[in-house]
Amino acid sequence: MTYFHFIRHGDAYDIRGFQKFDSNLNEFGEAQAKYLQEVLNDECFDHIVVSPLTRARETANISTKNLNQELVTMGSLAEIGNDYFWPNPLQVFGVTSEELDKELASSKVYVDNAWQNLKNSYTGKVLVFTHGNWIRVLLAILLNLDNSGFQRFKIDYASVTTIEIDEDGHETVLGVSCTPGTVVKKLTQRGII
Repeated sequence: MTYFHFIRHGDAYDIRGFQKFDSNLNEFGEAQAKYLQEVLNDECFDHIVVSPLTRARETANISTKNLNQELVTMGSLAEIGNDYFWPNPLQVFGVTSEELDKELASSKVYVDNAWQNLKNSYTGKVLVFTHGNWIRVLLAILLNLDNSGFQRFKIDYASVTTIEIDEDGHETVLGVSCTPGTVVKKLTQRGII
């Protein structure tokens, strides 16, 4: 069995509510990453893969500090989309559903290629530090969702979304945007960690 634990980076919005493409974590984001560190402190993972963007790398560096494992950067885990299309484009920006369909379709291709690369490159227990939209698109792929389904997912800061791949290659979403404590409890109860 392989378990991919996708972690969204901590909060990186500035005081005005803006986040640049490569923003650093803010004070809250650092606190969220430190909480993750407490949760992950005694765990063992086979691989840790990280988006190249600063907020994801900072979250990974802080939260895995005591694990003494190499962080592998994967460029295709970088943020996708933007505020014009996500998270609520039809209401906020007046984007047409056709434009949104096109944007989601191209994002699905991009994320699916990265997902196939992850599955082919890593096995065991894998931590993946990435971004909320990236995780939402992956869920849209795995659950075969259109835009209306995709829009319903909210991926919280420093949350964990877990996907299991069994010996036959079947993919199961075990948890979506769970707080780290909830995920650890569920996985411990199942004997996974």
